[in-house]
Amino acid sequence: MLNQKKKKAYQRPFQPLRKYKKQKMLFWTHIAFSFLIAQYSIELLKIKNQIAFTIIVLLSSIVPDIDESSSKISKNTLTRLIRILSPKHRGIWHTVYPIIAITILLFITKQGLGLLKLITIAFIIGYSSHLILDATTKKGVALLYPLSKKRVKGFIKVGGVTEKMLLAVLIIIIIYKLFHTTALN
Repeated sequence: MLNQKKKKAYQRPFQPLRKYKKQKMLFWTHIAFSFLIAQYSIELLKIKNQIAFTIIVLLSSIVPDIDESSSKISKNTLTRLIRILSPKHRGIWHTVYPIIAITILLFITKQGLGLLKLITIAFIIGYSSHLILDATTKKGVALLYPLSKKRVKGFIKVGGVTEKMLLAVLIIIIIYKLFHTTALN
């Protein structure tokens, strides 16, 4: 019996590493989804400064992962400090509170100041796109944390086949949208 346990251990040497691997939505899935949302928002809101708007949407779509040590956005000193203050991934940064704060900022400025309005709207769209995608995962997000720990959950396994299929579909839609928009102009 002891030999059987040793044999199984040698057959699966990396399984314990996979078991404890942190699961988060892929960076490129967030980027693709937010890019697509930005393109439709540009049309809907008739945004004039389209490049700046798209860049802000893309950057803000990865901001919620600022509390994740392995994310692309959390590699500098400021984000390390933020992780000390908010150590739980999918904690306060994966809630509606940052969006509410930015929306209040928009109303305080009386929706004037064109550039600030553009930045604020783009930030809200990008940030929201991240929360929407994370809500489709099995882990989900607690949008009202710490007031409520109830999570909005979906069926997508992070890093799994379904997410990769979603990314492929998003890329196909983006390519179609870009060529369709270019053909019309």
